[in-house]
Amino acid sequence: MNKLRLLALSSLIVIGNQTIADEDHRNDFTIEGFISLGYMSASDNNFLGDTNGDDAFLTENVLKANYSFGHGFSTSGQLLYREAGDKYDGGARIDFLQLDYHTHLFDDDSTNFTLGRFKTRQGLYNETRDIPYTRPSILLPQSVYLDNTRNFLLTTDGIKVRSSLPLEESDLTFEVGYGKNSPDDKFSEVTIAETAEGDWDSENNHYVDLRWESRNLTLGYNFANVVVNYTPNLGSFLTVDFMGFPIPVPMTPGQFETDFHTYSVQYREADWELTAELSLREFVTAGFTGGARGVTDVDGGYVQFRYFVNDTWTTLIRYDDVELDFLISGQGAGVPDDLKKSTDLTLGLSWTINEDWQLMLEHHFIEGGAWLPPLTKTQLLPPLEPDWGLTAIQVSMKF
Repeated sequence: MNKLRLLALSSLIVIGNQTIADEDHRNDFTIEGFISLGYMSASDNNFLGDTNGDDAFLTENVLKANYSFGHGFSTSGQLLYREAGDKYDGGARIDFLQLDYHTHLFDDDSTNFTLGRFKTRQGLYNETRDIPYTRPSILLPQSVYLDNTRNFLLTTDGIKVRSSLPLEESDLTFEVGYGKNSPDDKFSEVTIAETAEGDWDSENNHYVDLRWESRNLTLGYNFANVVVNYTPNLGSFLTVDFMGFPIPVPMTPGQFETDFHTYSVQYREADWELTAELSLREFVTAGFTGGARGVTDVDGGYVQFRYFVNDTWTTLIRYDDVELDFLISGQGAGVPDDLKKSTDLTLGLSWTINEDWQLMLEHHFIEGGAWLPPLTKTQLLPPLEPDWGLTAIQVSMKF
C-alpha cells in the first residue's frame, strides 16, 4: 500500500511541475517540490528497526503549492511522504495547509497571521527538518531534534502570529502559536512499546519563539508545552521486569505532557558557520500502567561546525550530547546507565551537484542509547551495545 502511495505521489510531482500566473502577477499559483532517496545502516541496537543493527531506506518526497490572492492574503499546502525505518513509517500526510494574511501593524514591521496546519517553530531547523536542502545533515542532532518525539512539535493545527521588527543592522522576530498536534500511528511504539498500541488525542500545543538576527549572528529562544492523551487498544500491554521475569502489564489510559526550552546561537562567515543549541525538556507521564506518575528530564545540546569549501562542497563536524534523568523515586529502576545518556560525533559531507541535485553522506560515532526507542524506557529492553555507529547517504532532486 505504501508503494502505491509513493507511486501516486511521484506521478503528481511529475505532472505538477508548473507555474501559473495571471497577467498582473497578483494572483500567482506555483507548484514545487523535491524527490529524495537515502539509505541508513546502523551497526547495532534498534534505532532503525526492531532488531539489533538494521538497515533502512530513507524516503522523503514533497509536493508544495502556493496561491496568492492579493491584498496580503495567500494560501499554501504541502504533501509529505516519508519513510525512515520500521519505527518511523509515517507514509503520506498533509505536512501543512494554511491561510496567511500579511500586514503591517506599525510603520516598519512585518506581521503575518496564519490559520490552519502549520510547521511549528522550534530551534533553528524544526520548521524545515524534512527538507534536505535546508538542514545541515541527514540526521539532525538528537539532543534537540529527537526523532522519538518528532510529531510532538512537527506541526500544529491552530493559529499563529509572527511579527518581525527591523532594528539597526538586525531584525527581531517574535512568534506565538496555539492549537493541537497530530501524533502518528507509530507514536506508541517509539515512546512506550510496540505492544502498547492505542489512540492519541492532542489536548494542547502552544509555543513562543523569540529570535534576533544580524548579518553574521542569530540568537534564539523557544518555549513549547505539549499535552497528549492516550487511550489503549483492547489487548495492549507493556512487558516489565519482575524479579528477573518478563511480566505483561495491561495498558490503561494515560497522559503525556512535555515542556521544551531551546536556546540557539549561530555565527556565520563567508566560508564557515558555527552553531550551538541547548535543549532542556521535561516529560511528565501519568497513567499508562495503573496511574503511576513519572517525570523525566531530557537535557542536551550540540556544537556544530560547517566549512564551505566552495559553492559545491560542504564539510561538517558535530558533537552531540544528551542525558535522561528520572526524577521520581523508583522510576527508571533497572535501566542501565548506558541507556540514560548518548554522545554522537558526526562527520558529514555535502555535494551540491547543480542547482537541483544534492548528495549528502555522513557517519555517526555513537556511545550510549538515550535516544533509542522507546523514550520512556519502561518497556523491558533488549541488551544494548554501548558503542555503535550509523552511516547515512541521501540524494535529492528538487524542481
